[in-house]
Amino acid sequence: MKSIFKILGVASICLVQTHALADWRGIYAGDSGGTTIHNELRSNDGDLPDLDIDDGRLRGVFIGTQVQRGDVVYGGEFAFLTASDAQSSGQDDLDIDIYDVKGRLGYAFDKTLAYAAIGLSNLDAEQDNDDYEGLGANFGLGVDYLVGEHFVVGAEFLFRRAEDGEDDSIDFDANSLSFRAALKF
Repeated sequence: MKSIFKILGVASICLVQTHALADWRGIYAGDSGGTTIHNELRSNDGDLPDLDIDDGRLRGVFIGTQVQRGDVVYGGEFAFLTASDAQSSGQDDLDIDIYDVKGRLGYAFDKTLAYAAIGLSNLDAEQDNDDYEGLGANFGLGVDYLVGEHFVVGAEFLFRRAEDGEDDSIDFDANSLSFRAALKF
């Protein structure tokens, strides 16, 4: 009887498939490209025109660091993005610079990391002689995939909502879908 239990025990150990999690710890830096989605500037006091901004191309760079505890991965990231070719209802192109500082909390399974992000954004837009600037919150979702030991590809959707810091006269929404590639050190 004992030998049957030994055989079943050895068989169950052999049948259990183990997956080693990818190592997401450390510093990473990369490049991103994508599009802005449903962006809007609203002037609350009427001094500047309201702008519904058409989707435009988005380019950026980012750097961050992560810590891993089992399946849980968390860290922080700084990103600079610039949007070009964004147009507002028949007017000249609008140039938008975005600075994001965000925390990330995710769950790793095999070579995939799904995460949520939340943080602060500084938005700076210029069109003709009008300047718009706002500070506010960002939040979103993303997924990264580890290709090899040091190369990561992924996608991130981020919502941003900012207000003019002086007198809250401008509300600024700047949302983006970014495709990302990074080196992990």
